[in-house]
Order: sequence, then structure tokens, then C-alpha cells
Amino acid sequence: MNQFGTDPDGAGGLQDLDGDGKYDDLEPGGSFLIENIQSQIIACENLTSSADVSYGCGGACYDTAIDGGTSSGSIAVTIADPDISVSFDSDGKLDGIDYCTGEQGVEIIITNVAGAGQATEFSLDVDTIPAGYNITNVAATG
Repeated sequence: MNQFGTDPDGAGGLQDLDGDGKYDDLEPGGSFLIENIQSQIIACENLTSSADVSYGCGGACYDTAIDGGTSSGSIAVTIADPDISVSFDSDGKLDGIDYCTGEQGVEIIITNVAGAGQATEFSLDVDTIPAGYNITNVAATG
């Protein structure tokens, strides 16, 4: 935690008690909470998180990684899947196409429901676009 040049947690937590410009000191009876840690999941099972702490005066007098006391716990992972819907025209059909002249457009609306998970690397596959037809005016709505 010695990278904090300003007070990261407000009064009562980490402080600069020794005046070295780093908020890495904790007075007796003090505590601080670390939350909203973001990480990349690299497995689907047996997920654990561990933390170590060291402290000392000019060097590490005690280090839980060396002296024992590593704190660990299981991780509960909640994955929000995307919720994608696709609709065509206002009535959900492709009847807006004039196959003889090709002059009428079709609206395809793709939506990821609010509150759903993020859809990444999204693609829409169209088997065949007839000659003379083009996909145009692709734009975000809302």
C-alpha cells in the first residue's frame, strides 16, 4: 500500500504517521477496508483469493507471506450474461422488402436488455445479401 501519496480512505485508516509522504501507516486500533477489487477470472472452479500483509520500521519486521498467516477465502463469481434480442421492422417480419424493385428498406433492431451483461465481439451474420442490396445507416439507438 505504499503507492498512496494522498489519503486513500479518509480519517482513521491508512495515514502518513512517519511523515515520509506515503499513506502506508496504520495506528493502533486503526483499520481500513479494501473493496471493489477488479480482477480477471482465469479459471472456472476452485477460485480463491489470498492476501498478505507486512509491516516494520525501515524494513519488514513481520510478513504473513513468510511468517504464516496468509488470509484466503473462496470467491463467489456472478456472471451477467448478455440478453440479446433481434427484431425486424416494427411488426417483427421482413415484409418491408420490395423484392422486385429493391427500393424499400428493412429495419433490423438489435438490443441488449438494460442490466444484462456486456456483449463483446458482437457480430450479426447474414448468409447472403442479394446483388444490388447494401447494408447502410448502421447506428446506435439510445
